[in-house]
Amino acid sequence: MSASLHAAVVRPKWLTALSYGAMMSLAIGLNLLPVFLTTLSARFGGEAGLSNEQLGRLGASAFAGLVAGILITGPLADRWGAKLFAVGGNAVMAASLAGLAWCPTYGGMCALLFWLGLGAGVLDMVLSPVVAALNPGRRTQALNWLHSFYCVGAVVTIGLGTLVLAAAGMSGAGGGLGGDGGLGASGGPGGDGMFGGGGMFDGADGGMVAFVVVRLGPLTLELGPPGADGAWRAACLLLVALPAGLAAAMAAFKFPALSAAGKRTRMRALVREAWFVAAMAAIFLGGATEAGLAQWLPAYAERSLGYPVWMGGMALLVFSVAMALGRMAAGAAGGRWSPFAMMAWGCGATVALFVAGSFFPARAVALGACVLAGFTGSCLWPTLLAVTADRYPGGGASMFGALAALGNAGGIFMPWLVGWVADSLDLHWGLVVAAVAPAAMLPLVLGMRPGPGRGRDLETRN
Repeated sequence: MSASLHAAVVRPKWLTALSYGAMMSLAIGLNLLPVFLTTLSARFGGEAGLSNEQLGRLGASAFAGLVAGILITGPLADRWGAKLFAVGGNAVMAASLAGLAWCPTYGGMCALLFWLGLGAGVLDMVLSPVVAALNPGRRTQALNWLHSFYCVGAVVTIGLGTLVLAAAGMSGAGGGLGGDGGLGASGGPGGDGMFGGGGMFDGADGGMVAFVVVRLGPLTLELGPPGADGAWRAACLLLVALPAGLAAAMAAFKFPALSAAGKRTRMRALVREAWFVAAMAAIFLGGATEAGLAQWLPAYAERSLGYPVWMGGMALLVFSVAMALGRMAAGAAGGRWSPFAMMAWGCGATVALFVAGSFFPARAVALGACVLAGFTGSCLWPTLLAVTADRYPGGGASMFGALAALGNAGGIFMPWLVGWVADSLDLHWGLVVAAVAPAAMLPLVLGMRPGPGRGRDLETRN
């Protein structure tokens, strides 16, 4: 199929699949930095390391870019179309990752992380309305599948970063984890695994300088010194291929109009609707449900349940896998289950699991309940987007932008509230406070169910 023919007609299946891949790309922007905070602290802070405030500023830079991308993209995508932003968001992420790989200064890192977050925010804003427009008869399924790939991308990013750190660390130590299909990290050129960490060359000062070698089949990349420089650089350069490839692939396709029949319902009309106000409140609570547990789970596992540090990180990985599986299950359920019933059951089950995770005396059961809450709460955000798009098909990108902004606001507020309560009492009580979010969301989604006189499309009155 030629590129010109791709650009002449909208191809829903191909473009939906590319959007799923772009959601994985988005996950890079939000999940790469936490893996390397300790590494970057040593790289830019010297022996003392960066302060907690300076480390927090790195994350805040990425988040500021995310929020800016969401707020800017919505109105502009309604005017200029989604293609510019889907391609541009991936391109900005690819360029930012390449810059981050070689950035020599802390200030430059902050600036480039802002741009990385901006690209992620643009994608966060534009992908949901694109997939909703491509799949008008199955929005709940398609949007749950779309958001499941964010979790897949998070797992891939965290896993790749961890493996690269292991390869770089072992190469610096001269150890070996090589072998066929494994992690090669010997003192010389690595084994036959994906990652080979090994080698020394003569530096300019006559000394010996280590370097990290990354092997991808027949391709071998020498990506710089191990530890603070080589591991971060290797991760950035390996991950840049995904957004760069997606930008090129998406450029060949025609994108759909983001409003039904090209007609758009203005935000000032939407915010006068009680149903839409309830939807904004509900997605705030949905974002709070996800982030309240996810951001505190490693610390809770380590400090309150007494697990080792590696177990806390593993719990977060499994939590992300559970979220991905939950959204895939919601997508596979299709039209066999009411989306409102799905959200209601998800809210109720998540409340019960939050309480069990906070206070069950057996720590293994408590941790298992926390991880399972990722499965039960996973459908809330994407399903709410879907039912809102079904109700207001003319809402366009601006409507999705407002919902995304409120959802992310919930994701900011609840982790702060959990921490505040934990400082006053302890983390068990802090975590159980997060159950307030799904508990408050339950009556909202029940009240939003279609009924007599509730199913009117706002477009018919504008």
